[in-house]
Amino acid sequence: MAKKKLSKEHPKFFCQEFVSMDETPDFQKFIPATTAIPDELKDKTYTSTDLRRRLKDAFKGENYQELLVQAEKELKRLEETPSYFCVTRHFLESIARASYYAQNYNQEQRVISNLYIKMQIFGMRAASVLDEKAAPLQEKGIAILCQDIPKIPLHE
Repeated sequence: MAKKKLSKEHPKFFCQEFVSMDETPDFQKFIPATTAIPDELKDKTYTSTDLRRRLKDAFKGENYQELLVQAEKELKRLEETPSYFCVTRHFLESIARASYYAQNYNQEQRVISNLYIKMQIFGMRAASVLDEKAAPLQEKGIAILCQDIPKIPLHE
């Protein structure tokens, strides 16, 4: 059985989904929190369960556009708390970017993109736990996690 070669239609296939770590913010010893810990983090009522369900529902049938809309909707909500939810925000930015690019891939290429997207949706639970644990430090001005990962723009 002959091996199939990956299509050369998209020479940057699965490269443009990632951003350089050079884009990570410069280290700052102290960054005052813009707000107090949001109640949903303080009371531990923020869980990724509902968000994961909405993202999974949006992605049914490889609906990249609906997934992109859901991710951007949650990112918009998180703008209210820029000092918190840093890992969740990072995952959502990555999901949005991967969805944006996957729309233009052929079926063979989408198999890899779909696995990548599903992995990130699944990882939202771990992201919310990290955000929950980091919140008390972030409230004190320690920008743990927020300055350790780059912002991921939707596209170049």
